[in-house]
Amino acid sequence: MTDADVTLTAEQGEVLRAVDRGLAPNSPTRDRGVSLDDLTGVLDLEQADIRRALDALAGFGYVEVDATSAANPLATAVTDRARDWFAGGGGA
Repeated sequence: MTDADVTLTAEQGEVLRAVDRGLAPNSPTRDRGVSLDDLTGVLDLEQADIRRALDALAGFGYVEVDATSAANPLATAVTDRARDWFAGGGGA
């Protein structure tokens, strides 16, 4: 799958931006990762919708997810593919 094949939904874009903010250098979640619970607390989306978006983003290679806790996975990194999406205007 190439980046040209990927079109993020509004929810996926919103989740990706929230993960990116949560992994920013000054963020309290920077060192441990951004959990599903963290995202539920800051986004106006249902937890199931956030989970689907997070799973899709991981599948697209936009985020790295530690699913050690299946009930509350952690997004631990935003990848270069996601950075390309932001650079292309997706993060606006």
